[in-house]
Amino acid sequence: MKKTIADFAKILEAPQEELYRLEEKGDMLIKYSISKNTSNIRLNYRRTRIVLDTTTTVWISAYERYDNGNPKKFIAKKKDLVKIDSFSIPLKEVTLEELEEIRKLQKTKNLAVTLFLFKEYGKYYLAELESEISFIKTKIYNDVHMCKECSHLSALPDNRGGCPKVRSCRKKLEKYPFIDVGYQTIKRISFSNDGTPTWGTEIFDVIECKNFEQKKERLKSSMTMKEKIALRDSLHDYLKDFT
Repeated sequence: MKKTIADFAKILEAPQEELYRLEEKGDMLIKYSISKNTSNIRLNYRRTRIVLDTTTTVWISAYERYDNGNPKKFIAKKKDLVKIDSFSIPLKEVTLEELEEIRKLQKTKNLAVTLFLFKEYGKYYLAELESEISFIKTKIYNDVHMCKECSHLSALPDNRGGCPKVRSCRKKLEKYPFIDVGYQTIKRISFSNDGTPTWGTEIFDVIECKNFEQKKERLKSSMTMKEKIALRDSLHDYLKDFT
């Protein structure tokens, strides 16, 4: 396989929209594929930019080929790291009034972008994401997510140990005053032909929370029928806003 590896610079010189390139090597066909992902996401000290690393990887696949050059049989595949580049995205402080207007624009489909919202002790910062970026693992406050270890991770009423963030169908970071530090991605709502609202999966990380209590082993608890009916009715009323 080593004999089939070409100069990586050649594929990197290709247009960005060209995701793969094929080369004939004797009786073999070599496919060079490009993949990119982001990592090491962090915020600068002044909270004016999101800083990210982009890792560009070349995948090299070898195939036996027919006489016409088409791939016939897979032989081997190799992954080689090419380079890591850093870039940044502007982050701007916004007021609650500005944020509410932006939410309305997304709801009416007049703002077709994905946003990143960061809250830190009463201040809100917003960034527009030009591409899909995974925030599953970051270096924002050491990637802490308190909910998974919190005893209130339940849709039960507050007086029974639940949390309004869990009960909410569409989570808005600004609606939870007990969250001191956290962030979420906000994707534009779209509508199916029957008017049903749909939206992509959002990242919602809670980093510091006034209501946090370390999770303890406890007996399973279920909602009463009255509470289930109330939850169903509240969901029905919520969906009526989109029809």
